[in-house]
Amino acid sequence: MKTALRLMALSLLLMSFQCHEDDHDFFQNNFKVLITAQSHYTVNDTVWIEGVISSKVFDATINDSIPLDSAPFTSFSVLRLTTPNRDSNAKDALDKFETVSDIGEISFGQLCANADVFLAAKLSSDERFYRYRVGLKTLNSGDYVFVLGTETQLVNENRNESIIANYPITIHPNQLGLDRCGNLSWLFVDESEHEYYFTVN
Repeated sequence: MKTALRLMALSLLLMSFQCHEDDHDFFQNNFKVLITAQSHYTVNDTVWIEGVISSKVFDATINDSIPLDSAPFTSFSVLRLTTPNRDSNAKDALDKFETVSDIGEISFGQLCANADVFLAAKLSSDERFYRYRVGLKTLNSGDYVFVLGTETQLVNENRNESIIANYPITIHPNQLGLDRCGNLSWLFVDESEHEYYFTVN
């Protein structure tokens, strides 16, 4: 089951939310995601991530909404902010947490199991929404960042961006340099709204 979830999650990341099937154009909403709204935690606290999305997609061909035919996936990465080196200031850190699944199913990325989390949402009892709720129980102190997938809309008003100012990369100013199991990528802090920073004491 976990292998199937991983394959489906990877397929989702490779597809656009606009797809063509039988000459139909389908448009899916983004997940609306809320993270426990605080900037500081203590060890053994749990950070909750909750997401919701409509159970329907818009079919532009018939100009109407139709039900999703399978549970939608979303993803996020867990990294610890680190003393900057030449290229990065954040490293995979899922091992610094204990995952708790409350609603939906969790699987972990094959490319970096210590960073990437995939979630299959669960249909609500009234069948209007798909939801997930997952907790990350803190095990170690430090500064951390959750990087949500582009299929999400983070609804937290404050993302605690001031924390990243303490970790500047000289040759990549104002960027978050992600080291996921040795694979590097960068995000401009001022141009992305998919990151949530917090401190564990």
